[in-house]
Amino acid sequence: MGRDLGRIVNDQVSLWRLQHQGGEPGPQAERAPGPHVPAHVVAIANQMCANGRQIGERVGKLLGLPTYDREIMQHIADTAHVSVTTVETLDEHARSRLEDYIAALLREQTFDASDHLRTLTRIVVALWEHGPCVLTGHGSVHLVPREYALCVRLVAPQEIRIERVAASGRFPPQEAKRRVQASDAEREAFHRRYFNADIRDPLLFDLVLNSGYLDDASCAEVIARAYHARFDKRASKAAPMVRG
Repeated sequence: MGRDLGRIVNDQVSLWRLQHQGGEPGPQAERAPGPHVPAHVVAIANQMCANGRQIGERVGKLLGLPTYDREIMQHIADTAHVSVTTVETLDEHARSRLEDYIAALLREQTFDASDHLRTLTRIVVALWEHGPCVLTGHGSVHLVPREYALCVRLVAPQEIRIERVAASGRFPPQEAKRRVQASDAEREAFHRRYFNADIRDPLLFDLVLNSGYLDDASCAEVIARAYHARFDKRASKAAPMVRG
């Protein structure tokens, strides 16, 4: 049974409204008082059937952060009143920062600034402006500045991903293979066209994890620990990722 995206998004919008009115603490409350401090996020890029949504949700639970995957972001972008509300539930200063940042981003980048990309950019940046979160897909690894994002890529061997598609029972193996290969080509073309980036370049990321051999829970734990190591000085001192 599929997820009720409308309910998921409406629940989050209700929470934003409460936070905006000062009635409910949330991720924004974690920011230091005084000058604006940008939120830290986990930004995930994933291959088809590399379990990006499932791992992202686990990371969100481990870190206590809201999770916005590709389907949720697309639902927000496709639903006009929700798209508007996502921005309007920010305070005036945050909306001003959002518009200034998007203008600078589209001016400085060399990617193809289509209407579709402008809409997705506004959604991703607005979600980031709402506070710390986990963002999966839709170019989020490029849209949040690297100093504020733990950038992760999730991959898995093609044969394993084909098996996962075929195991769903909806497609025979040959069709599953065609869909995986087509998805890989489409996602590589998306990053190349819009961001002039080779998504296969490991230097774009802080972590590249193979979910074909690491289970979802292990991947999520590694990502959560890396998030603390990058953004929480106390955590990085208490539990260094590398010991000399």
